[in-house]
Amino acid sequence: MLNIIISRLKKLKLHEIFGILGFIPFLIIIFLIFTDKDDVRIYLDLVIFYLFIIISFIGATYWGLSISSKKNKSRLIIFSVIPSIIVTFVYLLNITITIKLLIGIFFLNFIFFYEKAYFKNELPNWYLNLRRNLNFLVTSSILIIIFLL
Repeated sequence: MLNIIISRLKKLKLHEIFGILGFIPFLIIIFLIFTDKDDVRIYLDLVIFYLFIIISFIGATYWGLSISSKKNKSRLIIFSVIPSIIVTFVYLLNITITIKLLIGIFFLNFIFFYEKAYFKNELPNWYLNLRRNLNFLVTSSILIIIFLL
């Protein structure tokens, strides 16, 4: 079994490795919520913060696409800043943690479906595949966190 895991890890590309590494904090936070009930509020604040950072990072990829493009693609620039503006606004709202988490996973998945619908021709297939897999993992982990509350 270990040999299978090691051989699969050797086949991973750099972007897949960093994607997996970016998901590991969600697993750690689930473990901490499950094992340390005294500091759950701290872990929940951390997961919201990290989820919103990830969403902002996704927007930042469109900033990179827009500046590397030979054409003026104002829709990429606009789309690159919208995620960070929205998550900052949601982060500051005085709403429950569960609602913030649900908004976060809704927005994360909305961005993914928007990408597939409107930016498919501008994105490499590996990116959409990686986003699909990571979206599933992050959404699942956030739902697990909500159910652990």
